[in-house]
Amino acid sequence: MVLWCTEVGGTEVAVSSGFTAAPFGLMHCDSLRVDTSQLSDRDGRTGRQRGVGLGLLMCGAVIALGHEAGCCTAEILAINDDDAIHRRLCRYYQRMGFKTVAEVGDRGLRDLPHLLVWGGVGTRMNADIPAFLAKWSDPIRDRK
Repeated sequence: MVLWCTEVGGTEVAVSSGFTAAPFGLMHCDSLRVDTSQLSDRDGRTGRQRGVGLGLLMCGAVIALGHEAGCCTAEILAINDDDAIHRRLCRYYQRMGFKTVAEVGDRGLRDLPHLLVWGGVGTRMNADIPAFLAKWSDPIRDRK
């Protein structure tokens, strides 16, 4: 499953990839990248000044696809390539409704399966898909 968003000029501003394992009720969110640095709204605000609008929309679309596929849990890894970015990712995902499952990378061989699946160290997080949709459906619909 790949979902992407481009602006009118064709510049890619958001992309998400992953897969669903509906028999297990699981959606694996491999990546969610949003780059709003080149976008501005009607008030001239750019990048992070604009808030979580596009990120929320992309995350909502991905979660809705998982729900339609019959999944009830979404899993993601807040990658830890840089401490400051990692902290920001964890806060962002927690605001969205993800909860920490494990810290990947500190437990030796017990982390091997996570490292093979995710390809890096970081914070493994899960979200309850129905709870996510209950929390965010109205705010997403109300975005202007």
